[in-house]
Amino acid sequence: PPRMKTTVKNRSSKLGKSEVVCVFGFQSGALDLPAAIALPAAARKDFKAEFRNRRLADAGPRSPAQRVLLVGLGKRAECTPERLRRAAALAVKELSSLACRKADLWVSAEVEKACGGAEAAGQAAMEGAVLGAYSYKPLKSKPKSDPLASLVLWGGGKGFSSGAARGRVLADANAFA
Repeated sequence: PPRMKTTVKNRSSKLGKSEVVCVFGFQSGALDLPAAIALPAAARKDFKAEFRNRRLADAGPRSPAQRVLLVGLGKRAECTPERLRRAAALAVKELSSLACRKADLWVSAEVEKACGGAEAAGQAAMEGAVLGAYSYKPLKSKPKSDPLASLVLWGGGKGFSSGAARGRVLADANAFA
């Protein structure tokens, strides 16, 4: 199974330093960014938030992150845990392609609500992140190391944390099988 270190934190905690903060967004909705993150107006304008749409932008000079990766979930009414799972996997693959070592995945209260609650969102985000980082290496003659070593999932409390814990177990089991 993939050995990327994952940590779950409450959104009310202060965001730590990282290379990239990944934020999920809906079409025709305001982005719910962490308080410490400043995003250039052009990045907000260019991001359409269609499902699987991505936009990488530099964060503000006082931001704890160097860059912000925006990932679209499409229309709010069409959001499901499966859609969040796929978006989280896509985000982690994008982070790995950027050779990012430490990143944050921000799951807003709005995303949790659209996905059926904090627990369902936590499980989906963790499953997607872990499975997105997985690559089969035993038969490769020169396996590459995984660039993403540490990922922090930010969500809303105990329900999110318990869902994320279940998601980690399920994702590890899927990667093992």
